Amino acid sequence: MEKPSLTLLNMVFCLGLMLAATSNAQTDSMTAPTVLKNSAPIITIGNNNRDTLELDSRHPFKADSIVYTVTSNDPESDLPITHTLTSIFPIGNPYFSVDRYNGSVRTKIDLRAADVREVELLITVADSKANHANFTLVLYIVLYTRPDITNLPDVKFISENKAKDYPIITLTAAPDTVKPTWTWTLKEPGEEYKFKLDTDTGRFTLAEALDYEKTQKYTVSFVISDGYSESIGDELTINVINENEPPYFDEVVYYCSLDESDVRAGSVAYVTVIMSCIKKKKTPMIGFSQTAVGLSQTWDTRRHFRVFEEKAGTSTCNIGAHVQDPERDAITFVGFQESVSRHFRYDMTSSVITLSEYDVDVQLDKLTYHLVARDSQGNQNKAAVPVHITVRDVNDNTCTIPPTTTVQLSENDKPTRRVFKFIQSDQDKTAPNNEVLFDVTQSVPDEANIHFAVATDGSVNYIEQIPETNNGKTYRLVVRCRDRGIPQRSAEGTIFFVYQLSTSTTTTTTTTPPTTAAVATSTDPFDNPAFVAIFAVFMIALVIALLVGLYFLLRYCGSLHYCFGIGPTPKKTRVMDISEYSNQSIVNYPPIRTNMAYNDDYWKNGDNYETGTGNAIPSSSRVMNGGFKRLALPAPAVSRGFNF
Repeated sequence: MEKPSLTLLNMVFCLGLMLAATSNAQTDSMTAPTVLKNSAPIITIGNNNRDTLELDSRHPFKADSIVYTVTSNDPESDLPITHTLTSIFPIGNPYFSVDRYNGSVRTKIDLRAADVREVELLITVADSKANHANFTLVLYIVLYTRPDITNLPDVKFISENKAKDYPIITLTAAPDTVKPTWTWTLKEPGEEYKFKLDTDTGRFTLAEALDYEKTQKYTVSFVISDGYSESIGDELTINVINENEPPYFDEVVYYCSLDESDVRAGSVAYVTVIMSCIKKKKTPMIGFSQTAVGLSQTWDTRRHFRVFEEKAGTSTCNIGAHVQDPERDAITFVGFQESVSRHFRYDMTSSVITLSEYDVDVQLDKLTYHLVARDSQGNQNKAAVPVHITVRDVNDNTCTIPPTTTVQLSENDKPTRRVFKFIQSDQDKTAPNNEVLFDVTQSVPDEANIHFAVATDGSVNYIEQIPETNNGKTYRLVVRCRDRGIPQRSAEGTIFFVYQLSTSTTTTTTTTPPTTAAVATSTDPFDNPAFVAIFAVFMIALVIALLVGLYFLLRYCGSLHYCFGIGPTPKKTRVMDISEYSNQSIVNYPPIRTNMAYNDDYWKNGDNYETGTGNAIPSSSRVMNGGFKRLALPAPAVSRGFNF
């Protein structure tokens, strides 16, 4: 077999090498690694790295409020991810900022201060490899509007006769106002008290009626606030409409004091009426005094009193009422609203109330009438003004007493009893005018005063027995009754006492016309002889009981000094000292007794120790035989009693 040529082998070998190289090259190209580029952070909010947001500045977005947050992540976790903000519009970024690390978008100011409606922001999000992505945020701002009162400014016309709580206007705030608060000021100072505002409802009303004659126009400025800003230029103008107003009095009440003025038949007395003319004194001083007949007018320069004298039967007081009309219309009538009796009359020119023919003893002493006034337009004051009238009691009644009275007495009538009683009667209404006293002005004969006495209360007492020798004799007393009023009034009556012996115990009383009187039955128990006897026995028994009680009291106490602390102190009994016994002229010593069987040398019968002396020895030199020295007993107590 022919061997292959070298050239062919070489060619085959070379071809194998080429194929092997080509295969290795392909293998190397298939197994070599691919190197990728580092990615930027991926933004996970919005749409295609863009978002829009509307902000309402009225609910409020204050400074440093978060309005948006940009969220993102990084594929390679190249932390930290940072954020930067660029304001596309407006340039300079006056409104917002972004947190570098958490991507929160915050307000830099209170959005209520914003003055543009659209803001465009570019937020760049970058990782730690400086790879970044851009995010566009567009903010639409609902701009803040200043609070406003929608129904102001305005002008109102109000009549001056509108009363309190009359509604003027109800203020209305703009619908977008949040939590509004109201305040108001009045251009006319010092008259704020005429208006009031309810801050909860915005209701503005009158606090009292307006007065055209004082102020014709008011300007009220109102301000509403939401806590951030206030309204401006909100004013209300009030024009007061003049109305014809009724007249009015200068006081809300008047007082008047009058004296009753009951005209009596034949009266010619006069009274003096003193009315005060001192300035600034609302209630005049009224005084009355009796004076001589006549009519005069004097001026007391020391007291500044005008003095008038008027005839009895009338009494006056000046209440000093002044009526004014706002429009200065003429006053056509001033008088009492009630249909008063003919006794009272009011003079509108002098403001004097006159009382005539009025007797307070049988009529009211306190009355109230009401004054009204009308002007020439027929307007009458709204509220009648009360006038409180006091009618004082005048001493114009005389006490009553029977003209004649006869009392019959006999020997059976004993003294110390009341035989008659005058009734205290005076028609005046008040004290001291109706307080009646009695006294005797004349006694006939003079000895009548010895037998009879009249007390101030009208009791007629039989005080001393009339001798029987005066049988048939008549005694007479003229008794006067008088009141305690000023001027004092009095009347007199005569009482006759007829003494007639009689065997009858009945006492009769006769009277002479025109008065019928009877002997008054005494209610005094001391006028009863039986009662007097019983009372005397009782008093004697009482005195005896007191004496017996005093005796036993002295026996118990020992003396007046120890019982009642009065009288001299009783002398004490002096006790003789043992040393004085030797000086006595006679000393008898009992024999010494001993009894050894009882072991008791002292207490035996007959050894004199029962008497308190014992076996006394006058000197210390004498000693008992086989015994002890004398026992020293204490001195006896001092007696404070008396030996009866």
